[in-house]
Amino acid sequence: MRNDKTEKSLIVMILLVIIISCNRDDIVLKSEHGFPDKPVNLVMFNSKYDDYNSNIAPGEYDMYALIFSSNRNSKGENYDLNIFSLGMGYPFDEDIVSIRESAGITSTHSYLNQIIDEVNTKDNEFGPYIYYLPESNDSQKEEFLFFYAQGNPDELDIKYWFHELTKAPTYQDKFIEYKWSGPFDLKSINTDNFSEGYISIQSDKIYFCSNRTGNYDIYQKEIPSNTSIFEFLNSENNEDFNQIIELNSNADDKCPFIVDNFIVFASNRDGGFGGYDLWYSVNENGIWSSPVNFGENINSEFDEYRPIFKKYDDIKNDIMIFSSNRPGGKGGFDLYYVGIDETK
Repeated sequence: MRNDKTEKSLIVMILLVIIISCNRDDIVLKSEHGFPDKPVNLVMFNSKYDDYNSNIAPGEYDMYALIFSSNRNSKGENYDLNIFSLGMGYPFDEDIVSIRESAGITSTHSYLNQIIDEVNTKDNEFGPYIYYLPESNDSQKEEFLFFYAQGNPDELDIKYWFHELTKAPTYQDKFIEYKWSGPFDLKSINTDNFSEGYISIQSDKIYFCSNRTGNYDIYQKEIPSNTSIFEFLNSENNEDFNQIIELNSNADDKCPFIVDNFIVFASNRDGGFGGYDLWYSVNENGIWSSPVNFGENINSEFDEYRPIFKKYDDIKNDIMIFSSNRPGGKGGFDLYYVGIDETK
């Protein structure tokens, strides 16, 4: 639990790194008229090891907390979660989007740093996902759940931490206090004999993938309207979930990520360009459309994996971040970003 002195120090630190970031001369990736039409390597975040399975938290100013799996810390052995600050600028008069590593950090970034050493173990950590509670009383919107999967690649269990508001500001005391609790097992979804991971939450449904049928499929499970999110997460697995038939194939369908009525995922099904490709589908009137391949402009004969995307109202297209082991990177899987307009 923080005291007032700690909160003031944190504010001063954030202001200082914001000022410093304005004077940095780092790698800057620029594209005219929105995000680039073809994938661009996020070279400032990648290493010669595998870097993939990312998520970005909502930003403050031009900064976003970018968190992803990498085996760089163990020099190619187990996977840990790594956090960086992604800076994005979009001056309207120039119509140029720029991406860089920011020296500034968001409050979410600083909060995640508090637990990252406990999250990372000698085991593997994959598929980070940050979920802000929609009905929270937290005016600062820093009360959130942090999910990830832990274990061997085909024997994963989903874990989560809760960043909880413990003290809201009063008339006399202007400081807000939070605390972390966890890690907890996602009991309502985890199984003893199979692998579950890569969750995404939209409205009253939680999406994930599992190999319980022998290959990986995408599932959804409803969050009952009369049940709190925490009651749902801690309830015993009653097998009350649905395989999304429209999205699945007889191959491996993995890593669903959904915003509004648009879902992206990775699959090695027939009809792709080789290995895992990125696919998307749109939900209309409760039914998912037949999955569409993003095409050879984004996919390759190698593996494209764990897509995520973020929508922007003021930019002509939206950003999608994914990983690929295609040639030309720093080594292994690298993170890439590209503009997509299918979400518009």
